Amino acid sequence: GACRRPVAAGATERHVRPMDRAVSRARPAEGGLTVRRRVGVLARRAEDRARLARAVASGGPDYVPVDAASLASVGAFVADAAIDCLLVHRDPPDGGIFEVLAALPRAEGLTAVPVIVLSGQLGPEVCRRFVRAGADDTVGDDVAAAGGLHVAVENALERRARQAETSLARRAEDERARLAVAG
Repeated sequence: GACRRPVAAGATERHVRPMDRAVSRARPAEGGLTVRRRVGVLARRAEDRARLARAVASGGPDYVPVDAASLASVGAFVADAAIDCLLVHRDPPDGGIFEVLAALPRAEGLTAVPVIVLSGQLGPEVCRRFVRAGADDTVGDDVAAAGGLHVAVENALERRARQAETSLARRAEDERARLAVAG
C-alpha cells in the first residue's frame, strides 16, 4: 500500500510481561510458554471485522483476533489488558480514525497499546498524520490481503518495547543526574 513503511522483521517475545502470556502448544518457547498476541479488531461493519480477524489469524495459532465492535469495547479491553495491540480499520465505529486515536488511554504520550491503522489506499501524508496522532503504524490493504498483519503486529510491539526501554533508561539517567547535583 501507499502508506507502508519498510520495517525489519525479527521481533522477539522477551518484552512481553509475564501477565500477558498465555499457554500454547503451537510453538513452545522458553519454558514451554508461547506468547499469544491478542489483537483487537475495530471496524464499523461486521464483515470487515470478520475479514480482518481472518487476516490476523492467518499469522498462526499465536495470533488471536479479539472482536471490537465499538470504541467502548476497545476501552474495556485496554483497561482489562485483554488485548496486546489494536488494529483499526479505515472505517471505525464511533467516529473516524483520529477520534479513535484521541479517545485511547495514554501513558507518557503513547497509546496504552500499540495501534495499527489499516489505511487502505490512503496517501502517505494521511498516514503520517495518523502516526503523529498516535498510531504506531499504518498498513495498506495489500499487507492484510497477503497475510502480513502478524508482521505489522510484531513490529509495532517491538517498537513499543524499544520505546519503553529508552524511556526507562532516560528516567534512570535523569535520576542519576539529579542525585549527583543534590549530593
